[in-house]
Amino acid sequence: MKKMMNTLLSMLICTVLFSTCFGATTVCAAPSGKIEIQLKDLNTAHSNKTGVTFKLYLVGTVLDSGEPVIDPVYGITEYPVTADETEQAVKKIKAALTGSAQASAATDASGKAVLSGVADGIYYIAADESNGYGIVEPLLVQIPYSVEGTGEGNHLVWEVSAEPKASERPPKPEKPSGHKKHPSSDHPDNVPASSPEADTTTGINGPRTGDNSPLAGYAIMIVSASLLIIWLTGRMKKLRE
Repeated sequence: MKKMMNTLLSMLICTVLFSTCFGATTVCAAPSGKIEIQLKDLNTAHSNKTGVTFKLYLVGTVLDSGEPVIDPVYGITEYPVTADETEQAVKKIKAALTGSAQASAATDASGKAVLSGVADGIYYIAADESNGYGIVEPLLVQIPYSVEGTGEGNHLVWEVSAEPKASERPPKPEKPSGHKKHPSSDHPDNVPASSPEADTTTGINGPRTGDNSPLAGYAIMIVSASLLIIWLTGRMKKLRE
């Protein structure tokens, strides 16, 4: 009987120790985060949602209480709450960002990218600027983040879904051709008037009113001389009478 009691006691102690160790393992195991990014449809033929690469940069930590703290190197003392505060924080982080990305993921045909196994922290997520989709605004994501519970207080969430702001990339300006065309050349009202032709006999610029060729000048001189001879002949006849 005594031997049986010792055996049962030993089994009980082993069970308690096993349960304690198993429970400790469960509590200490930190859940990994997951970030899903979904691109919206820009409704343009030049936008391709496939293959847009997003890079993940660690820029802060999340305390055990769930409070997010951005690295002081970025000059942000408080975690942003409003959209305007987030936009300003993203600009500061982008300007001071250094180091390599912790992870990256590319979008599929539907425009969805998934980053799995993300450790606790604050992350700056930026899309590759040379993508064929458009201009994508960077994201600021906290893992985990706190949400209000139903009757049991706040609880932490390790999965984030985000849709970044995006817009169509403006078209590239056309390269000017080597031959420049004067703007007035296509408009009939801007055709310049022809300059007045020069008078070949007098050297004076002005409108031409008759034939000023040398032949016409010679003809006038002959006619004038003939009239002068006739007049002189008649005059001499009168004097002789």
